[in-house]
Amino acid sequence: MNVKTSEDAFNFAKDCLKIKEEIDNREKQLPKKEKKKNTSQWKGNSSKYNSDYSKFESCLKEIEENDQLEEQQQEQRRKQKNEAQENKQHFLSSRNPCTHDHSKERQLYEKESKEKIKASNAFNEEGKKAFYEKNYKLACVYFRKGLIQLDYSFPDSEQEQQEQSRLEINLHLNLAITKFHMSSYHECISECSTVLSLDKNNAKAHYRKGHAYMSLDLYSEAKEEFLKALEMNPTDNDVKRSLLTLKNKMVSYTKREKLVCSKFFPSSGKEKENLAMGKKGPNNYATGQPNDDDNIGHTDAGRGIPTVTAQNDRTKNVEEESGTTSKLTANWGEENPCGLAHKRKEYFPSFASNGSNFFKHSSPIFLLNNIFLCLLVCFFVFLFLLFLFMFIFTSCKFFSTFFFTTLSIVALSYYVFVYVHNAAKN
Repeated sequence: MNVKTSEDAFNFAKDCLKIKEEIDNREKQLPKKEKKKNTSQWKGNSSKYNSDYSKFESCLKEIEENDQLEEQQQEQRRKQKNEAQENKQHFLSSRNPCTHDHSKERQLYEKESKEKIKASNAFNEEGKKAFYEKNYKLACVYFRKGLIQLDYSFPDSEQEQQEQSRLEINLHLNLAITKFHMSSYHECISECSTVLSLDKNNAKAHYRKGHAYMSLDLYSEAKEEFLKALEMNPTDNDVKRSLLTLKNKMVSYTKREKLVCSKFFPSSGKEKENLAMGKKGPNNYATGQPNDDDNIGHTDAGRGIPTVTAQNDRTKNVEEESGTTSKLTANWGEENPCGLAHKRKEYFPSFASNGSNFFKHSSPIFLLNNIFLCLLVCFFVFLFLLFLFMFIFTSCKFFSTFFFTTLSIVALSYYVFVYVHNAAKN
């Protein structure tokens, strides 16, 4: 088949074939090293036009790492939320007792009453052992466990009921004495009160409650408890000894209180000497010998109330010795419940007592005149200083001298008038 082409196309094809033949001949003539160089150059030139996927792979790696970090953060957030919910549930369960786990209570409830009584007896014995070993905290734990066993027990027969009540009373009494040895006296009192609510005629509860009150320095309450225990058990020597110790404590307390009052309000010189020498006074608080009035059952001192009658007697003696009582000062001893009327002399100036000794019967008039005299002297001193100031620093010297002299004359005449008038009245 003949194809018609142009001459130019035919010539172009010839040229291309020639070029190809020349290239083939050159490749045949070139050594192997040069061929490798050419191939490497060709590869380098071709790499410019090839697509590089390394950047894309690095981006993918970064994206994957970011995804992993986000997943880890989400897991941490989930854990935190779960922990917060658990804490919230725990807090609510601790606040509301109805939401906590009742499995142990169910186990106790499902047991027989005999088993519960045996378990409480065992806990009681363990608590006694710990108490004798002076491990009071552990003893309290065992006694509490024994009481918990009895809280969930419901006896069927009367014998079991009596045994349970007896064991409950013993556990509360043991708790009371352990709390007493732990110096938690209020808890000891509460345990004894629970025992008395179960058994009103329990002497041990009154006895231990009285000791707790005595340790708290509540002597009247302790006295009541000891007397109740003595009524229930009159032959108990421990109660009698505790009453004697209570009496001694109350007497020493009243003595200390009187000594403190005497230090705050010092008495006359004779009584100070008696206190210093330890002589026997009207209340006998300088020595260690109690009076007949210190009996617990008869006097206020036994109830822990300090007496003040002897102190009032001392004030009367001081007033009789001085002989200078007046209506104004005599009312102090009547109104003052502490009986400190004789102390009024210490709060007045010395010139008042001297004036009263000089005039004797007219002590209130002279007391008034002495005070007025003191004020007059102060007024004259003030006038003198003011006169000096006016005389030195002012020009109206004649007027100032006339003014101050007239003032002094008027004040002096007024004082003389008051003094003479009161003396004439007396």
